[in-house]
Amino acid sequence: MRKKLLSILLVLSLMLALVPAAFAADEVWSSGTCGKEGDGSNITWTLYKSGLLTFTGTGAMRNYKSPVEDGTPSPWAEHSGIRRIEIGEGITSVGNNAFHASEGIESVTLPSTLRSIGKSAFSANGISEIILPDGLETVGKGAFGYCRSLKQIVLPESVKTLGYGAFVWCTALESVTLPSGLTKIDGYTFEHCESLRSITIPEGVKTIGPSAFYWCKALEEAVLPSTLKKIGDSAFCRCGSLAKCPIPSGVTSIGDTAFSDCSSLTEAALPAKLKTLGLSAFSGCGITSIAFPDGISDIPAGVTMNCTSLERVTIPDGVTAIGDAAFSGCVHLREVTIPERVTTIGACAFFDCNSLTCVRIPAAVAEIGEGAFAGCARLRTVEVADGNAAFSVVGGVLMSADHTRLLAYPNGRAGVDYVVPASVTAMDAHAFQGCRLASITLPDGLKVIPEEAFADSAHLVRVWIPLSVKEIDTDVFQKCPELKYVLYEGTEDDWVYIFKPGITGLDSDYLYVEAPRPDDSAADVFCDVDPTSWSYDGIEFCYMSGLMSGVGGAYFSPTTTTTRAQVVQILYNFVGEPEVTGETPFTDLTQDWYKNAVLWAYQNGVVAGTSATTFEPEKPVTREQIAVMFMEFAAKVLGMHNIGEAADLSAFPDGDQVSSWAREAMADAVALGLISGVKTKDDTFLRPQGGATREQVATILMEFYTSIDNALIDVTTS
Repeated sequence: MRKKLLSILLVLSLMLALVPAAFAADEVWSSGTCGKEGDGSNITWTLYKSGLLTFTGTGAMRNYKSPVEDGTPSPWAEHSGIRRIEIGEGITSVGNNAFHASEGIESVTLPSTLRSIGKSAFSANGISEIILPDGLETVGKGAFGYCRSLKQIVLPESVKTLGYGAFVWCTALESVTLPSGLTKIDGYTFEHCESLRSITIPEGVKTIGPSAFYWCKALEEAVLPSTLKKIGDSAFCRCGSLAKCPIPSGVTSIGDTAFSDCSSLTEAALPAKLKTLGLSAFSGCGITSIAFPDGISDIPAGVTMNCTSLERVTIPDGVTAIGDAAFSGCVHLREVTIPERVTTIGACAFFDCNSLTCVRIPAAVAEIGEGAFAGCARLRTVEVADGNAAFSVVGGVLMSADHTRLLAYPNGRAGVDYVVPASVTAMDAHAFQGCRLASITLPDGLKVIPEEAFADSAHLVRVWIPLSVKEIDTDVFQKCPELKYVLYEGTEDDWVYIFKPGITGLDSDYLYVEAPRPDDSAADVFCDVDPTSWSYDGIEFCYMSGLMSGVGGAYFSPTTTTTRAQVVQILYNFVGEPEVTGETPFTDLTQDWYKNAVLWAYQNGVVAGTSATTFEPEKPVTREQIAVMFMEFAAKVLGMHNIGEAADLSAFPDGDQVSSWAREAMADAVALGLISGVKTKDDTFLRPQGGATREQVATILMEFYTSIDNALIDVTTS
């Protein structure tokens, strides 16, 4: 008997040795109750060493606090080994924070009796999938937030409430099916669901809350319901792949930055019923046009800022204000009509709109913010409507009506030197930003040089500062690569007081004290130059840039015929008189002053002789010869081909008289505005074999400079 008993014990011990896992799977680690207090709920939880956590009983689960909240966490929160959760039939709710931060959870089984999932119930855990039961009505705030492995979710038709941030930061979530009973997509519901590619929001939804789809960077299409009324702040912000998102006709409100940085969005048809449009609502989008509906009274600040593809804007007649930076950075916006009722144009409203060429300020405008038209590389003309009591244009420059405030120098305006009128006592930030000027003289009485006043002025060489200036603001001379002379009227002590290296954008090498006021203009140098003449701007341009000088003494001789040698010398000056070596075949180059210029032009294919051995330097240059010289110079020296479309010479009565060798160049020159023809009472004639005066050549040269500068802008902005 004793031997038999020992044999049985031995067998049992061997069996236990062979199946230890079976016993461990059933071993209880901990247990307790978790029913909601006060409503008759009776729920028991049991945690097994295998990682299984079960719930049995009836009613609602108790609510708990997260580790960062004051209060009691769930009793199983301290156990890191939970792998599976099984919630039995009869249980109606999962409590707040019940399984928050249980990162080891791999599967969850929910009962058909479940009606609600509480706040942050499954947040920040490791589940990759979960089946929500039919009958579920409420998914609480952040219920599945930060479940970074969750790839798919199907919300049953019974769900009526989807809480704030329910699926926030579910970065692996690829697919979502929403129930038809929803009336609202709450704020942050799908924020940072970076793998979500499409979403269909069901009919019945009236509101999409703030940041609901913020940074869903893979989202390509959003289908919005016809019932939608409101799109909240940043609802689709930074959805860089979003290409399709038609806005339903019933939408009346679009919030701040609602579609900001949706760079793939090329269409934004705003509904006619829209009443509220938020700040920067479409900034950074890929839209090519936008038409604001009649219900919009103010164009919001930054609404299309940095929409670099935007070309067309339609502003309704009822608009009274254009907000700060509304169209800033819209580099392809070519034309805009500011309605007559507009009273305010905000700061930097059209900043860096590089394709704008003309702006008209209506009579009602009483306020224009600083930098409203700064950095507009092609802006040549600013007009102020008759009857405007606040603003005026003086010499093509936008100023206050009393000429004491300089708002903006049009960057596309031709010219090299600009003397700010003596009446000016203040100028706006960015007033000359991106200008093409080489020289600027500031007036006595100016006290402050404001922020970025001359920034990004690639051609600026010299600025003269009067003693009256007491402050130089931030980055005044930032990115002015050619700036060599900052001349100051005061003493060194005065300069030290106002000069702040790094802040101004300069260093101490730019200290030039006690500099006298420079000559103001060509009219001060030449007694035969009339500042009211049609050619004055061209003469001023050529004189201040060193391209043309006088003929001796105080005379420019504007009406004297220009010779072939003089034109060649001008082009030689244009490129900085580079060193040349070698010889030409021309035997009639008798004067030293033009020999290097002719040699350079001949070697570079800019000119040819009048014969194999003659150049005829003193012979008057013809208009067609000028066209050929300038076009060859652009192509062979500057490397700029096809800088303008050829004009139709047949529009001129004598167009057929252009020599065959000059026809192409003449057509290009006419198209670029270098040669405009000679007007008579009967018609306008080309006169291709006619001569050109010095003032005509100066004007042609100014227009040529503007044309090639615009061509360079085209390259950099396209």
